[in-house]
Amino acid sequence: MRAWGNGGPSRRVLVIASITVAAAVVIGGAATAVTLTKNHTHASRTGSTSQVLSVMSPFKAVVNVTPPVAASKCTSPVAFTYSATLSAAAAGTVKYRWVYSSGKQGPVQTVRFTRAGSKVVPGEAVKSARAVSGWGQIKLISPVAQTSNKASYKLLCGDGSVDGIIVTATVTPAARTASCATAPPGFTATGSIQAARAGRVTYYWAQSDGVSSAPTTLTFTRPGTKATEPLAITPPDASGSGTAVLVVTSPVTTASSPATYTLTCEAATTQPAANQTTPPWTPSPAPPQTAPVTVAPMTIAAGNLNGLGTVGTAFQIGTGVEGGWGTFYWSVTGLPPGLTSTTQDWNRSFFLIVGTPTTAGTFPITVTVHDSEQPPQTLTGTYTITINPKPWGTEYPAVLSGTVGTPYSGTFLATNGVTVTWAASGVPPGLSMNSVTGILSGTPTTVGYYILSVSATNTATGETKAVGNFNFYVSPAPASSSTSTPLSSDRQSLRSHIP
Repeated sequence: MRAWGNGGPSRRVLVIASITVAAAVVIGGAATAVTLTKNHTHASRTGSTSQVLSVMSPFKAVVNVTPPVAASKCTSPVAFTYSATLSAAAAGTVKYRWVYSSGKQGPVQTVRFTRAGSKVVPGEAVKSARAVSGWGQIKLISPVAQTSNKASYKLLCGDGSVDGIIVTATVTPAARTASCATAPPGFTATGSIQAARAGRVTYYWAQSDGVSSAPTTLTFTRPGTKATEPLAITPPDASGSGTAVLVVTSPVTTASSPATYTLTCEAATTQPAANQTTPPWTPSPAPPQTAPVTVAPMTIAAGNLNGLGTVGTAFQIGTGVEGGWGTFYWSVTGLPPGLTSTTQDWNRSFFLIVGTPTTAGTFPITVTVHDSEQPPQTLTGTYTITINPKPWGTEYPAVLSGTVGTPYSGTFLATNGVTVTWAASGVPPGLSMNSVTGILSGTPTTVGYYILSVSATNTATGETKAVGNFNFYVSPAPASSSTSTPLSSDRQSLRSHIP
């Protein structure tokens, strides 16, 4: 952006301002000092793909189906509704038709645009009372033959019992308006699962544009609520709405209500500059300087890129530039392993750090941005990203009791892939704890009640957790047989877990 005063151009100040942060907890920091330099450093930029009509066409389509996944008893039909957002970069007429996985094709339809904009067009509503899946898409007939993304749906049939499991999902922000010429802004889906008892819950994310995440498991050692892995949503670079559903597949089948988000793409008035990230660097042409230019001091808003994340959890933090002129060029050094940088907006005025951290620690990073003026304005800031170790917990055997003369084996486990060493005291005679595998095994020799105390130490961090104190009862050997008999339910109930 360029401001003009009397007698010639005046130079605006580059100011870095915070933007919304998703899938990460950002901690504020004090105002950071910056240095003004003159250099031609460039930042690499990751590209993105989208399932929409080619950017060579003046028209684009984004297809969605709501809900993408539903779970029910299948005693009555469940409806899945298709819709599409057609976008036009300029006035014109587009002809299209719907096509479906069943082989059915809708009639050819015409939409006229008197100016650039977008329109929502409905598709069919599919109803089913049995487990089924399918997809739908738009086929553009003219002015260019193209096809949109395939939006898929799925109906899961079960007994209708959710077994004390409650699933919720939210997408933030709910709506965005931005230029999508270079890359569309992202959304983040977050969810939670509430369980009424201990156990493992398997889930995945389903999106209305046909994309699903890999299955993930949460372990509950007691009743409670846990957050799921967040889902980073990259919408197609065209106006439209979408939904995300959190689907539980085990131990029961259930799904959240659809969480809806909307992207409105503003028409770009200037074509983006070529994505040139390595020397030689040719700055964008600037208007002729007809008057002396005064470079004003530059500031960075407090807490821009000071971030807090966790190993194995999706991370995103970003900032933006105000003022300056032309295209912006970014560089960053010192990123934690697993994270990378990208830019958004047609002139690269938004800068993001994204990814899934793989290593815990505190990482000082240096971010530099300059514009296309000659000489360029340059802004450099130093920040800190802290990555915490992956949280971990423990699990204990379902049976903590035995019989004299009968071999016993029970395994203690550490969750989230953490490696630990195990220690135990109060072990019944004849049994021993393997410090590496966490297996308590052996043949009990003495009848009695024993208080078994178990702890685990994270080999990577040295953190020690008390797993619990357990009542371990050893019963006498059966008088009539050397083989063990099943423990009565009242004996098994003697086991208690003190976290």
